[in-house]
Amino acid sequence: MVLFIAFIASVLLAGFSLYDNGTVASERIRMQNTTDATVYSTVNVITRDMNFIAYTNRSMVANQVAIAQLVGLSSWAHMLDKSVQNLDDIMDYVQIVPYIGPVLKRITAVMAKFSNMAKNGVDKAAKIAIPLIDGLIGIISTGQRAFQVATADMAIATYEGVSKANDKDIDTNLLISGATFIKLLKAWDDDVGRNRKPRTGGSKKDKNIRARYEEFV
Repeated sequence: MVLFIAFIASVLLAGFSLYDNGTVASERIRMQNTTDATVYSTVNVITRDMNFIAYTNRSMVANQVAIAQLVGLSSWAHMLDKSVQNLDDIMDYVQIVPYIGPVLKRITAVMAKFSNMAKNGVDKAAKIAIPLIDGLIGIISTGQRAFQVATADMAIATYEGVSKANDKDIDTNLLISGATFIKLLKAWDDDVGRNRKPRTGGSKKDKNIRARYEEFV
């Protein structure tokens, strides 16, 4: 009887241990499935923002190239005008040569006039176009930021919805959601960054941004 009771106790203990291990394993699998589904769904939402940034970055780069082309065109116009002006100055001495000298001087004078007009025209166009293009870049960057915020909010909603659908015991209160939202925005801001004009003063980072920005102004 004593041995039978000990045997029954061992069997019950083993059965309880087996049941407990099975419950723990089942809970772990459920938690893992919930985590995988939540992460996969949330990452898919965040990927939309990354795709949007990739496409709009191409547009921003194209506009930066346009600014660079305007700066290069202005530089080329200045170089051409300077060369023609120097040639015209040389013709001041060559014009003393009979017949051919005055003709060359008239030609270089007309060339100097048109090169100066071309230089001024390019400069005026660049002064108008560069701020407009830079403003367009700022609008695109602001659009990226707005889309990022909207996507972050959608990611939080996806995180809550998918996690709740897989595990009703998960707590997704306002405090946790708010903290997650702020953490998500900070991580995006650190990894992605955004286009912005530098402040007048500020840190070394602001000075570097200002120096980079002034290259296109």
